[in-house]
Parts: sequence; structure tokens; C-alpha cells
Amino acid sequence: MRARTRVRLSLAVLAALLLFAALVPHLSPWQGAALDWDHPAVAPGLNAAHVFGTDTLGRDVAVRAFEGLAVSLGIALAATLLGPQTVDTLEKPMQAAR
Repeated sequence: MRARTRVRLSLAVLAALLLFAALVPHLSPWQGAALDWDHPAVAPGLNAAHVFGTDTLGRDVAVRAFEGLAVSLGIALAATLLGPQTVDTLEKPMQAAR
């Protein structure tokens, strides 16, 4: 696989993750913290109201997973943007001490 193809594939996967993280929590009829007392601990299934199932309190696992994905992508973006500045800030005093 050529490098250019790998970059395009990586960008497509990242775009899909961003799209899912942004849309799924808003398009789902369930909220991540909402309790569904009628359906606690439901197994995953495509024909169920909760595609990824629910936890023992009845919270929709799919919505919670995509909310977590949004948080993880935000942290990754912050680390990517702030990482080089932090490294430069820490390296300068260390080089001056040499």
C-alpha cells in the first residue's frame, strides 16, 4: 500500500469517527445518562431499540460510547496542538543548563 493511499484511508477513518462522534448522540432518541428502567442489561442486537445494548442501569451503550469518543478526540486534538509547544518550553531550560 502506497503512503498516499494510507494517508487518504487514515483521513477517511478519522472523518468517519468525527462524524459519528458528532451526530450519534444528537440523532439517537436516548441520552447518554438517561435511565431506561424498562430495559436494563439488554444484549446488543440490530433489531433492538438499543443497538449496542444497555448497561445494568438501562443507559444506552452506543450513545455513551460515542460521547466518550467525542471526549477522546477532543483530548487527542488538544494534545496534538499543545504537545510541540510544551516540548519546546521544557527543552529550552534544559539546553541552557548544559
